[in-house]
Amino acid sequence: MRIESLTLTRGRIVTAIIAATLVALPAASRAADQPPNVQAVLAQVPAESPAALATLQANLAKLNQDDVVALCDLLIEPGTGDDTAPRMAFSALTFQTGDPARTKQRDIYIAGLCAALAKDRPVAVKRFMVQQLELVGTPAAVPHLAPLLTDDELCLPTAQALLAIGGPEVAPAFRAALPDTTDRNHIAIIDALGLLGDTVSAKAIAADADSEDPAARAAVAAALANLVPATVDAIEAAREHGDSWYEESMALVNALHAADRMASAGDKAAALPIYEALWDAGDEEVHLRCAALAGFVKTLGVEAVDRVVAALTAENAELRAAAANLAVELPGPNVTSAYIERFQTVDAPARVGILDVLRLRGHAAALPTALAALDNEDQNVRLAAVKAAVELGQTESLAALIAYMDTEEAAEHHAAKDALVSMRGDDASKQIAAALPDCPPMVQVVLLDTLADRQAGETVPTLFSAANYSEESVRIAAINAIARLGEAATATRLLDLLNKAATEREREAISQALSATCNRAEDARTRAAPVLAALDPEQPDKYCALLRALGRIGGSAALEALRTAAADERPEVSEAAIRAFGEWPTPQAADTV
Repeated sequence: MRIESLTLTRGRIVTAIIAATLVALPAASRAADQPPNVQAVLAQVPAESPAALATLQANLAKLNQDDVVALCDLLIEPGTGDDTAPRMAFSALTFQTGDPARTKQRDIYIAGLCAALAKDRPVAVKRFMVQQLELVGTPAAVPHLAPLLTDDELCLPTAQALLAIGGPEVAPAFRAALPDTTDRNHIAIIDALGLLGDTVSAKAIAADADSEDPAARAAVAAALANLVPATVDAIEAAREHGDSWYEESMALVNALHAADRMASAGDKAAALPIYEALWDAGDEEVHLRCAALAGFVKTLGVEAVDRVVAALTAENAELRAAAANLAVELPGPNVTSAYIERFQTVDAPARVGILDVLRLRGHAAALPTALAALDNEDQNVRLAAVKAAVELGQTESLAALIAYMDTEEAAEHHAAKDALVSMRGDDASKQIAAALPDCPPMVQVVLLDTLADRQAGETVPTLFSAANYSEESVRIAAINAIARLGEAATATRLLDLLNKAATEREREAISQALSATCNRAEDARTRAAPVLAALDPEQPDKYCALLRALGRIGGSAALEALRTAAADERPEVSEAAIRAFGEWPTPQAADTV
């Protein structure tokens, strides 16, 4: 018995090995038996050169329907052998027939795949062929794919392929398969019918609304949102019957989709009550409130302005941001006028929001509102008005912004200055400079710094005029601006200012400006020349200021001048020279120090 049993077992093993070998090598053992066109294609894969690729493409174009079926016969289930060559051929064929200019070849390819699908093949092989049809299929493939929707293993890839193909034939195929599917396949069919908007199937889908499977109920709800008109009562019913927060939340999402669909179809009367219900969902569903606000804008247009303005000051930051975006994008010729009208009646936070919206909308008609708001009693409104005024009016708002600067509030100085720095216009800097003489000293200081920030080199002559004003703070601001904008040639005029400087602060500002402008000279060897020429030990204050400038300019002649000054018996002179060594731009002065 044991010998007979062993012999029988060995026989089974041998039989299994032979069978496995036959299955494992179909491409190698059967390719030679294929039609000539198929053999020619397989001989060229992989195509490893442009010439081989061209030959492969030409051979692919010769395949007829029977050749495609024969090529399908070479496919085997993954893990049972090597069918790399035919799969590569299919990849090339799918890519090639995707070309809109190859409709005839694509029709032949589709017909071959559909014919091959009718034969008994492993599931994995059929799935591969369905995937090719997903990529290149036309409505001609729908009747051949439709029966696969009721196949437990092939339903999902087939549904995906049919949705990709599209066309009026697809919905009836899903509709016919609905009663004969279960579990995840049934859900996939419901999803597809919802996506396709197949209202005919709404009643059949609704029959599953009370399914014990939460996933099925969710699919039904989502599908019906696309298929039947939604009502506020339906929303409340769906929320009450949900077994979880998720189902309740999805009921609201589905209602939103239904409302959007009705709004897009022009049925505003049906959509608005749903948007109202969603708006009342509360901040725990803030994403739906944002979407509802968008729905109001879409359906009401300019009539939604009040809702948008109210949302601009909502406590929830996400809702405020959504409102701001919607407010800016709200279309219509009268929208800006509506915002301007509301501006007069709302509180300060809402006014800030409206000014930001008007600024971003960029309608010049809003400029008078922004300029008037510069005098508002609330500082936040005034600051928002500054930004709006410069964006809406540019140089037209210049005079108002300069007048606005006449305040002790540092925040408002900074805001106005930032606005003027960003102001566009070829003459903006010249207009700012021209306004200087008529401004209070505090405003003049800000405007001078503004010109420097604007890099307004063309206004340097005006800066030198301001450097002679009576107010010291204005003179120093002008000198500091010259230091930032002046060229090397301005050193002579700075030396003239130094001769008239009345205070140490002013002399130090001029010293800094001299070193800055002299260092812009192209020839490093002569940069210090104007300062060296002006050295006069008999004028100690001026002498010390120039020594400090030399320390920042450098050069061998400047170094010698500092060494001489360091030996001066006057403490203020020797100290100025020693301090200048400390600012020397190179290590050259180290030995002296």
